[in-house]
Amino acid sequence: MVTPQQTLSIRCDALTYHFGDPWPNHRKQFSMLYSYGQQPWQLVACVEGNDAIKLHPIHPVEKVRAEFVQQPGNKVVAVVWGTKNALVDSETSTGRSSGLKMMEIEREGRLEATNAWMGFEGHYGIPKIAVVYYRNADGSVDIAAAREGETLRLPWNAFAGAI
Repeated sequence: MVTPQQTLSIRCDALTYHFGDPWPNHRKQFSMLYSYGQQPWQLVACVEGNDAIKLHPIHPVEKVRAEFVQQPGNKVVAVVWGTKNALVDSETSTGRSSGLKMMEIEREGRLEATNAWMGFEGHYGIPKIAVVYYRNADGSVDIAAAREGETLRLPWNAFAGAI
């Protein structure tokens, strides 16, 4: 929806103004999966503060934004913990590598929204949200989210939607 002559700019200190306040009295987090034309998908993530996100269609792909996005064959497109990539290429304190975490999410359709499960602190000192971008059977992309301390269940999990 942004043409080559336009730039999309989002002020991170105005997230509540633009998107509402789904979690009062907590700092807001924002992430967006996007692509311009034939460029690969990218993901940008920020937390409420003085920064701004500026996206311009003709600028080259930023490597860090493209590293969030998984291969086209995976159900899971990206996993965000706070403002960081939850599928980083390092061993976690739980001993699960990024590949093992991805296999677990794809197979079980669930993850624990905790620093322990992720293996790192996604943004120090604030309660975080785990956000999973995933592919539906028709190829469209949807999201699921869970607040810190909750279990995030994806549609292919047997208990998804259960109370």
